[in-house]
Amino acid sequence: MHEMFADVMSLSTKDIAMMSKALAYVAGVRATRRFMILSEVRVQATWLASKPYTMADLVLYTADEIHIFDLKTGVMPVEVANNAQLMYYAVCYGPAAPKAEKCAPAHHVQPWARPYGELDS
Repeated sequence: MHEMFADVMSLSTKDIAMMSKALAYVAGVRATRRFMILSEVRVQATWLASKPYTMADLVLYTADEIHIFDLKTGVMPVEVANNAQLMYYAVCYGPAAPKAEKCAPAHHVQPWARPYGELDS
């Protein structure tokens, strides 16, 4: 824990504040169930001919629920709806929650993003 704290303290004060927002968001979701956690765990897309590997930032799951998290650190907002990367992660990590509904909640955690109207300023 001390090593992680030291790593965070090497960030700028703005980045510490933004990371705090990201962690608070994840903690809010995590507090709703006793989730198992996959943090940057590689999985293989075995259904594809090339069988590539991929790695989501965070996956929270139970047998009947799964949440996929992707941390974004840019200022340009990234849309979650119909996002190909998040859908790919959902298919790859879906077997971890075999009783989950087919539509896994996907979360782009993007505290650094600014609203589109503010991007030019």
